[in-house]
Amino acid sequence: MSEDIFELKNIHLSMKEKGEIVFTGEVFTDPKTIRIKVWVNGQKCDIRRIGAENNIAGTFKVQHEKKYRIRMEVSDDKGEKKSYSKTLNARENGSVLTYFVDEVRFLDDGSASIVGWALDYSPVSVSLRLNGDEEIRAEKFERADLLSTFPELDDINAGFRIKLTREQAKKFPWRLIFSGASGQKAERDFTERTFVKEKWKNDGGIKRAIARSYETLNEEGIRAFLHRSLFYIRTRSARALVYQKWIERIEPSELVLNRQRYTFKNHREDSDLPLFSIVVPIYKTPEKYLRALLDSVKKQTYGKWELILADAGADDSGKSINTRMLQSEHDVRIKYFILDKNAGISANTNEAIKKSSGDWIVFADHDDTLACDALFRAYMCIRKKPDAGYIYSDEDKISASGRKRFDPNFKPDFNPDMLDSTNYISHLSIVKKSLLDEVGYLNPEFDGSQDYDLTLRCTEKLRPDQIIHIPEVLYHWRSTQNSTAGNQESKLYAFEAGKRAVQAHLDRLGIPGTVEELKLHGRYRIHYHWDKRPLVSIIIPNKDHVDDLRRCITSILKKTRYPHYEIIVVENNSTEPETEAYYKKIEKEDRIRVIKYEGGFNYSAINNYGVSFANGDFFLLLNNDTEVISPDWLDEMVDVCMRDDVGIVGAKLYYPDNTIQHAGVVIGLGGVAGHIFQTFPAKDPGFMCRLIFCQDYSAVTAACMLVKREAFEKAHGLSEDLAVAFNDIDFCLKVGKEGYRVVFTPFAELYHYESKSRGKEDTPEKQERFAQEMRTFNSRWKSIMDKGDPCYNRHFTLKRFDCSFNEDLKRE
Repeated sequence: MSEDIFELKNIHLSMKEKGEIVFTGEVFTDPKTIRIKVWVNGQKCDIRRIGAENNIAGTFKVQHEKKYRIRMEVSDDKGEKKSYSKTLNARENGSVLTYFVDEVRFLDDGSASIVGWALDYSPVSVSLRLNGDEEIRAEKFERADLLSTFPELDDINAGFRIKLTREQAKKFPWRLIFSGASGQKAERDFTERTFVKEKWKNDGGIKRAIARSYETLNEEGIRAFLHRSLFYIRTRSARALVYQKWIERIEPSELVLNRQRYTFKNHREDSDLPLFSIVVPIYKTPEKYLRALLDSVKKQTYGKWELILADAGADDSGKSINTRMLQSEHDVRIKYFILDKNAGISANTNEAIKKSSGDWIVFADHDDTLACDALFRAYMCIRKKPDAGYIYSDEDKISASGRKRFDPNFKPDFNPDMLDSTNYISHLSIVKKSLLDEVGYLNPEFDGSQDYDLTLRCTEKLRPDQIIHIPEVLYHWRSTQNSTAGNQESKLYAFEAGKRAVQAHLDRLGIPGTVEELKLHGRYRIHYHWDKRPLVSIIIPNKDHVDDLRRCITSILKKTRYPHYEIIVVENNSTEPETEAYYKKIEKEDRIRVIKYEGGFNYSAINNYGVSFANGDFFLLLNNDTEVISPDWLDEMVDVCMRDDVGIVGAKLYYPDNTIQHAGVVIGLGGVAGHIFQTFPAKDPGFMCRLIFCQDYSAVTAACMLVKREAFEKAHGLSEDLAVAFNDIDFCLKVGKEGYRVVFTPFAELYHYESKSRGKEDTPEKQERFAQEMRTFNSRWKSIMDKGDPCYNRHFTLKRFDCSFNEDLKRE
């Protein structure tokens, strides 16, 4: 591990309650670092990574002391270690007041604005005092993104915005004041120098670097300035170029690209070769961005394409800033025309579609770029699947300059519940022209999310196997200040349009429900409104462990709002007198029965036996070491499972320390199958926010699994040759094979008191049984094990549970 690329910074220590300390901070290390240990005053602290890969947090109990000595040890997969020590004074006022000023912007008319965020355990009051006199209160707004960095804090209404008129902006000095409810305050002053400094920061480039350096030098001193400068130089590659280096290793080589060009050259006279029409609406596009798009299209290894550019940026004389450049293009495949008026992105794109001649329509934005093998990969999909109707790929973002690629979006194969929750498909989208003619073109009513609406309408008309996902980054979405990629606040109307698009989708399908936008923009939740509330039979296997069972059943009876359920406890060879006494007590409840299964322990057989006594239309398989958290947990699971296409619904389960135990199962993860995002903080949104919305998975855990009776019967129940391991995963795959979907919902929450470090197989007999069940599972599901989980992505590692890069992925 390099000694030069390690730093601990932005550390916060604060009292949460008596004797309990919250620790948050950032650690920058070599990307291969995988283990972090922390001791505070000699006591080991349980630390976890949160959100971005460099954020860490933890909660630990110590005695009140004036100072806390932090020692951190970081070790990599090669066994190399590095230590870091820091001493901090404790704050004993129950506050973790933290703030950041994102931007101070001076506009051309002389007005100004300040935008940032402030967090504490209670809401923070923010104001700006001008020249020691006039005071302006800040406008607060949601910053749910902060939860990934500060999961212990609940106030997501943490963003602030202050607007100053031209006259107010002249009243220097400014004093920005933060007041926590606990009484703690923080202040920051701005002088007339701020005008130049902040303007240079906004201008970017070398000006921004100089302004940032001045800021560090002025506020933190020469030592901090030198340290951060050296640290930035040493770690720039480690932090900013991790993804860049990875893609250079796995993306196709020039040799592969030349083979693609050769293949096309040998087949270009084939009349069956599809023509791709790339439709692009443009409006006063900066020439450098439009040139980048054109170059990326002209470099395609598949040459049968046409690029149709519909220009809505003409002035009163009918001229456009893009006309001269585009008229100089001599490629007959590039078709450019000026629109009579700017009618909006949907109408402008539709005009381009009307001019198209292709078999497939490719949607692209005027400032984005395509990978040079994008069309060739689509062509190969069409060859393999001639009746395909919709093709999409993975994507990433590029900086405004085009020099950096970052924030990859590695997508699952077609995942309808995820699509109902967010427009995860987005770019690159390629639609068969005949399908487009059938469903209609872009709808101006959904401008801002017009592609989302179109995707929903197209996928409604296709079988799942006709929707093809290419697990390669074939589209580069440019991130600028005014784009949704770079600034979600810039196009809030788009998220409202997305909500309406999902609602229209439900209405077309005849699904009774309403759509709610979640606190993170562009993510949605469906509230179903079914006419009936069917009976649910809750099956709980049990052997002794009365305390666990009592907690489980008590939480169901006290917290469950859903009215129609019965509880069937399947007793399996208990020996403790307390168990029998508890059974007699709970059987006095009309909705609880205890039945006896006298065979040896076989999880599958016990549940199958319990189901044979059930009266419900739905069976809820539930472990006895669970505890209900959310009162509407069962309503949520039943609502999703009542859809015709759904057979199984799984819940979100937490360990007692409020980290995630289960949020969906990925086949192949950890060897055979594993829980994605395991041990993440409860409030962490996860990669691409996958922890906060409904989506399809190949499997969920039977620790809390709702299954439709007809699906259970078609799959012939749980496989009894898998007595202990993999039986729930096997069952989910069997139900999926029958044509049903397996859905994970984060809105049904329970604790699962399974130990994180429980012993697995500690005798030769258990080890042999486990090995045999593994062999059975692997042979039964060899196809999915070899091909990979369709709800995951081959670019993710199978060695860890955090959706990090697959280091074993090889270049073609």
